[in-house]
Amino acid sequence: MKYLNERGYSLLLTLVITLIFGLLATLLLSMTMGGFLRTEIREDVVQVEEVTEKGLDHLSQEIQTKLEEMIGTSGIPREQFITKLNETLNNYTCTSSKLENSGETGDYSACLSAIEPVTNADGTENELRKKITLLSRGIVDGRERELKTTMEVGSQSVPDALNYALGAHILCKSNDSSCSQIPGEGNMFLHGGVDIYGDVKVDGDLITTDRGYAFFSGSEQWIDSLYPSIRGTKPSQIGNVVLGGNVYSFNSTPTYANHIRRNSFSSTYTKKTNSLQDAFTIAPQIVARQPTRKTHNILEQKKNNEYAYNDPGVTYLSGSHNVTTSGLHYPNRRVFIGYGYGWYGTEIRGLTLTGTNTFGNLFVNGDLKLTSSNSRETSKATFLNGLFVDGDLTIGNNSSSYDPSNYAKIQLFGNIYVTGDLIIKGADAEVDAIINVGGKVIDESTKVERWSNTLVEHSRLAGLPKGEKEIGSLIVFSKGTITIRNNSVYQDDPSEIKGYFYSDDAFEMFGVGSNIKIIGGISARRIVLNGVRGMSDTSSFPNSVRYGNRNDWYYYHNRTAQTKQNSRLQVIYNEKIDKIYSDLQANEPIITSIDKPKLLNREVVE
Repeated sequence: MKYLNERGYSLLLTLVITLIFGLLATLLLSMTMGGFLRTEIREDVVQVEEVTEKGLDHLSQEIQTKLEEMIGTSGIPREQFITKLNETLNNYTCTSSKLENSGETGDYSACLSAIEPVTNADGTENELRKKITLLSRGIVDGRERELKTTMEVGSQSVPDALNYALGAHILCKSNDSSCSQIPGEGNMFLHGGVDIYGDVKVDGDLITTDRGYAFFSGSEQWIDSLYPSIRGTKPSQIGNVVLGGNVYSFNSTPTYANHIRRNSFSSTYTKKTNSLQDAFTIAPQIVARQPTRKTHNILEQKKNNEYAYNDPGVTYLSGSHNVTTSGLHYPNRRVFIGYGYGWYGTEIRGLTLTGTNTFGNLFVNGDLKLTSSNSRETSKATFLNGLFVDGDLTIGNNSSSYDPSNYAKIQLFGNIYVTGDLIIKGADAEVDAIINVGGKVIDESTKVERWSNTLVEHSRLAGLPKGEKEIGSLIVFSKGTITIRNNSVYQDDPSEIKGYFYSDDAFEMFGVGSNIKIIGGISARRIVLNGVRGMSDTSSFPNSVRYGNRNDWYYYHNRTAQTKQNSRLQVIYNEKIDKIYSDLQANEPIITSIDKPKLLNREVVE
């Protein structure tokens, strides 16, 4: 009996073990099959997401390609661009046509569910851009997914350079043999107590010192001052620096021309990248490099306003040399002024416009001067659709006075292209203009061909009123150098220049004897700013220090006194500069480029 019971228990135990293993095998098989099913589901989910994304990318790329093909290589008129933009987008609406594709991984369809206007900051419509909503539906093995993306497409976004108070950019990469690099490319030099309000971008190195540079008494002078300051545009806001290289400072007195042309910095310079408080009076913070946006190609702007005297619809005016005229009113015409051109076989050299003159477009095949006939007159020059000067453009009466009451009073509006030099001298001007300076000229001193340059001196520039609250600005894009000097020399109040200055070469500005404030910004391949704080005079004053020689003395506040004084060189970023640029560009007659789509929002449609 005992033997039978033991055999019974063994049989029972065997049955239990068999049952357990059977259950485990079933469970394992079920888990395996479930894993396969979940894997298959996950694969379907991933595939349907990818397919849906492909639909969005396909549609956005096709629209972009169509727009770029639409303007071609030479551009199309503005009104034609507006019409074609609307026609192109309407071809992809969900009610008219869907972009469909079938493949091994799944199917998708994409279309535009909405096309909306883009509104400017002042509430007006930007007809060159549209906000579009793209809807894409993907299907894989019966599973569906919808994505909705909102973006802006069209033309005339703002160049990256206009987003900063100061920007030193590298145009020529070290391995690009086709590009001519300038000495000190990408570097920024802030000498003395310069004040910057707004963000700064430096592709190369940032060099500071507590001395401002000037040249007088026949020699170079490094004037004791404070280190520069970079702060935000709002009170107590820290300034940001997007830095590609390092921060250096120095307390020596190097030869100026060699110093600003350096591409590397030796033992006489001290690296301060990790101790910015030692290189600035008010130190900024270094932030991560931001992606590059649209740039401004100066030479591409040439064709926007250029035309010939015998083109259809052109009004041709002829005359003699060195003409001063006023009262020309052709607001709805394209005018070609060629005094002697096509009649005497020579170009005009010296056309001067005074008084009030209005044009739709104006082409001058030589030098042009905009000034006033007397101190009581305010000259008004309006170019509704553009001005092309095939020579030098001079704005002002060339006065070297430090008193603005001696300058020519001028109001200027338009989108302007200059093939020669731009000289703004002796001008008390209200301006709402973009001036592109891009031509080759022969330098008078070296007899060598160079890009045309820009000079601003002995002038006061303000924005042209456009309404109750809106005022314009001067935006200069120059292929050659830009120099700003001799403005409010030895004056306690600064000359205010409302504008933005961009150079494909070097930019240099002085605020030592001069006293200047730029409300806008600066961008160039090399930037050099020289400034001190406090007073500057040819006679002594309390707490002053003397520089020069016995026949030529100059006086400045000492370092201690400068701590309580305003800077004689200030750059204050104008946050409305992007709108001013866009408004002025919108007036150009030819659209030559398409912006990359600007993503606004992306979401899953439940």
